[in-house]
Amino acid sequence: MSEASLWRIAYRTVLLVAALAGATLIAIQLQGVIIQIFLATIVACGMSPIVDWMCRPPDRIRGGVVVGWRPSRSVAVLLVYAVLVAGVISIAATVIPPAARDVRDLTRKLPETGRMVAAWATNLPNDLPADMPVPPGLDVGRGLSQVLDTVMSQVTSIVGQALVVVQYAVGFLSGALNGVFVLILALYFTSDAHRIIGFAMSFLAPARRPRTQRILGHIGERLGGWLRGQVLLSLIIGGICLVGLLALGVPYAVLLALVAAIGEAVPMVGPVFSAVPAVLVALSVSPTTALLTLGLYVIVQQLENYLIVPRVMERAVSIDPLAVMLALL
Repeated sequence: MSEASLWRIAYRTVLLVAALAGATLIAIQLQGVIIQIFLATIVACGMSPIVDWMCRPPDRIRGGVVVGWRPSRSVAVLLVYAVLVAGVISIAATVIPPAARDVRDLTRKLPETGRMVAAWATNLPNDLPADMPVPPGLDVGRGLSQVLDTVMSQVTSIVGQALVVVQYAVGFLSGALNGVFVLILALYFTSDAHRIIGFAMSFLAPARRPRTQRILGHIGERLGGWLRGQVLLSLIIGGICLVGLLALGVPYAVLLALVAAIGEAVPMVGPVFSAVPAVLVALSVSPTTALLTLGLYVIVQQLENYLIVPRVMERAVSIDPLAVMLALL
């Protein structure tokens, strides 16, 4: 290899490293915008099939008479997003007031709940069967009481800090503005998807454009299907938990079901962590209610892993149910 070739390779390597470093710095500086664009892309992918269905060619009968009315793509996009916004507002208006009331009541009653749980732990040795072997010198009630006191104090501190953060967050409109920005971006992406993809394809060689368009189409279908499936999963899990908690008489059922629905969006650990506050709240009612609540969440977790998620994701993203179950193991 000649010296000129070596210099050429070194020059290209330096340029590549510099370009990657510059792109990384730009991505770090614009990470908020990039995340918003990514979220808007996912929302647009989720809404595009509905818009395409509304804009499908109208049916015709013999004689060329058009049957039915089909809106233009712009009108269909506006209709779909208007329904989406109305649905979100309706759900928020239905869920947020009772959830906020539950948070306020739970915060006020949390110290009392901690004392009740600690008293239950202290009296636990008296409730144990007389023939149950207990090592000498082991004070089960005192140990559990200390552990629960620590846990409840930490939970109280965390809830108090979270409420302060929420109060400050509500005072600012950044979250709402970001959501509106994402929604507006998604609306434009859905309306001008073909034009945007065509503009991006203009930078590629003509021979590569058909294959790239097919790949982008498959990616969009999978992203949109995943979004619709995830929303459906959250609604199903939240609904099951709400019905179960109401049946068991657990306080703050709406808030706990909302936590379960949000936790469903967090893979693997979300459903597990959403069970912890439910069991602690149920423990304030009775140990039996706490055990039944734990059993409810275990059953929901098993149904989710082996029935609900595989079936929903099979229809949403065309993944074999067996592959989903193996991935969850």
